[in-house]
Amino acid sequence: MQITLNGQPLEIKQDGARKYVTFIPTSPDDKLAVDNGIYGNEICDINFTQTQLEKGETPTDFEDNSSEETLLSRLIEDAKEFAISTSGENTKNLIKLNSEGMLRRYIRDDGSSYYVAETSEGSVEITKDNNYFAEMVMGSDIFSSKIVSIDDFSTLLQQNSDSIQSVIKNSAGEIVNAINQSKDQTMIKASKIYLDGDVFAKKLSAQIANFIELSADKITSGTLNANNVNVVNLNANSIVSGTLSGINMRGGVLTALNSSTRFDLNSGALDFYTDYPAIRRIRTGYPNQFVQFGLDEVYSNDGTEIVEVASTAIGSNRLNNDVTTDGGFAGLRIFNSKKTPYVDRVQLIADLIEFTNTGDKAAYQNNIWMNLAKSKDEKTQLYPSYHKDKGEATLGRTGNTWSNLFTDEIMLNGVSLKAIINRLYRANGWGNIV
Repeated sequence: MQITLNGQPLEIKQDGARKYVTFIPTSPDDKLAVDNGIYGNEICDINFTQTQLEKGETPTDFEDNSSEETLLSRLIEDAKEFAISTSGENTKNLIKLNSEGMLRRYIRDDGSSYYVAETSEGSVEITKDNNYFAEMVMGSDIFSSKIVSIDDFSTLLQQNSDSIQSVIKNSAGEIVNAINQSKDQTMIKASKIYLDGDVFAKKLSAQIANFIELSADKITSGTLNANNVNVVNLNANSIVSGTLSGINMRGGVLTALNSSTRFDLNSGALDFYTDYPAIRRIRTGYPNQFVQFGLDEVYSNDGTEIVEVASTAIGSNRLNNDVTTDGGFAGLRIFNSKKTPYVDRVQLIADLIEFTNTGDKAAYQNNIWMNLAKSKDEKTQLYPSYHKDKGEATLGRTGNTWSNLFTDEIMLNGVSLKAIINRLYRANGWGNIV
């Protein structure tokens, strides 16, 4: 067995059963080595028991590491700096301690390395290779981590007791994205900010000079309350859903999404392009009131064939629908055809029709047509005056009476007027006159 210092053999001394060597280190790179013993042609392993490293020229009794003061601390208690280095097949490692702290270094043959520096203030860890450099710093009031790509971007995350900062820089060292959080505010800097999910804002304010300019291709949901928002120069090519509300709205043309309705606000024209559009007033407890436009089929004026016509209805229905052919409708129906035979027809539909020059509720002052028929088989009765029971009836006007009345038959108390006149003529020998 042989013990060497930097390749030079040391004298092996003996104190009783113990063997020892003494040496004086002269450099942090000094190497203490033990060579195997060779006996004849055999290579033997050497086992050490109760190995102890200590200061001085005379060995002391062996002490294990469980003692209050370890052997290593006894060895370096007076040293200003202590270093241990090792070398492997692909690595070189170093541990160095002094009164300021400790450094650990691991270097691999491919150029990559890992450093850890520790002091009473905190620690720094660094790792790097040919492409990346990473650093982590931890202190009493700071934590930061940094990753740098040699030819590309770098990132930084820094945190202390009252702020958090994250930064992304390009290869030129310019900040391209940043989020700064402090106890007072949060600032986000980026060329593009993309939010994927629901976004809620308790308070939202924006001011650009003295106006706000909003450009939106699509506003698809929600409620825009003009009472709370003052928007100038709103550009919206397609607002497809939600509610747009405001006290005053100005514009040119309102068009339905399916193009079935068009309202030109400048000309006042309201156009419908469907078969049965309507303008309605609906109120609980009252009949539906409406103006309805539609298509229908009616007989020609001579009653010989059925003609397709456009129909216009103005009226109301106490059955709360828009039907103009049931018993609940009262109003006006207009039929007009574009193809021959032409139809130009107006219908007044009501149980009682008044012709008046006043809107007074006293109907007895008006000229009235009243339909008192109880079934379809009964004929409509005409009462030119409201007081029908008094027999008051006047055709024409005072001073401008009718000169001729053409009719098939006039009944007086159930007797034909034609029969009465002929009877009078025959009684005088004149024969029948009518």
